[in-house]
Amino acid sequence: MVILDLDSSLYYALDPVGARIFELLQGPTRLDAVLETMLAEFEIDADTARTDLLALVDALVAQKLVEARSSGAP
Repeated sequence: MVILDLDSSLYYALDPVGARIFELLQGPTRLDAVLETMLAEFEIDADTARTDLLALVDALVAQKLVEARSSGAP
């Protein structure tokens, strides 16, 4: 998957796991739900999945490709 940031005209490439995570993040969702889905769909241990998920989310937030909200935010 390739993501185009329309504001900066930069492209970001994601592998299949990253693409699935990005897909799951398209609607309001909790990261623990994304983690559960990743563990069910891919052969990966929980610690690695959690670390990789948080790293990708941090990168996507830093590039303003996704927005993070606290669980109490509307």
